[in-house]
Amino acid sequence: MQGHWLRDADRRYILTLGRWFALVESYTQQLDADLSKIEDVTALLNPPAWPASFREGQYNTRFHRSRPGDTIVLDTVDIRSEDGDEIEACDLLDRSGRLIHIKNYKKSQTLSHLFSQGLVSAISLRRDPTYQANFRRVVEGLDPAFTQIAERAPEVVVYAIAVRDQRSIPAGLPSFSKVNLRDFTKRVQIAGARPAICRIQIVDDSAA
Repeated sequence: MQGHWLRDADRRYILTLGRWFALVESYTQQLDADLSKIEDVTALLNPPAWPASFREGQYNTRFHRSRPGDTIVLDTVDIRSEDGDEIEACDLLDRSGRLIHIKNYKKSQTLSHLFSQGLVSAISLRRDPTYQANFRRVVEGLDPAFTQIAERAPEVVVYAIAVRDQRSIPAGLPSFSKVNLRDFTKRVQIAGARPAICRIQIVDDSAA
């Protein structure tokens, strides 16, 4: 599902399922107020800039190397669930127990995928004993110092969103993505984890 939005002098509109819907201004104000309550860990994580030419995997490595010994990379690691599916636990796991999911924002569909990844991972780590065991085994194999951190997961699910312009996160997202983010963060909480957001700045390679 993909959403778009536009605004005229009096109203904002959202396009979803092929139809335009007007959003009541009081609703959008409440939406922004709800999103402002999500913990912002940008300053805590201090993510490095994302060079415009980098693919996601390259950036994950850059982030990992910017915090030596403080994170492990899991975005290319296969972790199987009870029914045999491979589920990505996160892109990076840090020493504070944060499951960091990272995406370069290009359209609402990209963010929908990001939000879903975080939720599915949290639910699997909370409710699937096979996935829990495989996750802990993989983490211990990568760095035994993270074993106890893996045993406590999921603690915090971080949605790290990379943007090229000066767009703020989450206030500057399209309305469709805001609605989606609010819904998924509530579901992450129900799954027993704390949701958080992080903003990553995309820059020209010459400035990286």
